[in-house]
Amino acid sequence: MSLSPQALRNWKLATIVSTAFIGFHTVFRTPYAVESRTQDKHVFTDAQEWYNRKWDEALGVRRDASASSDNIKRRAQDVRNVASPAPGVFASKGKADESNGK
Repeated sequence: MSLSPQALRNWKLATIVSTAFIGFHTVFRTPYAVESRTQDKHVFTDAQEWYNRKWDEALGVRRDASASSDNIKRRAQDVRNVASPAPGVFASKGKADESNGK
């Protein structure tokens, strides 16, 4: 079964749009510093800061230059807090029961 020429054009268009969206998201919206749990700059830091600055200008948002780096640090800390389990989560059944007073 082969696709009709119209269906093939639609398929190609959908592929182009989805590839462009994924590429855009990968460069401008993915918080790499959070995922790697570091506060260092990464290869897309400058591009992301430029994009965020332009987006803020378009929306009329004002913030100082250090806000984006502070935001990255805060998100990295949030990820570390979420990534570490609560006390007693991985404890053996006996220890967990003792800590709960059972």
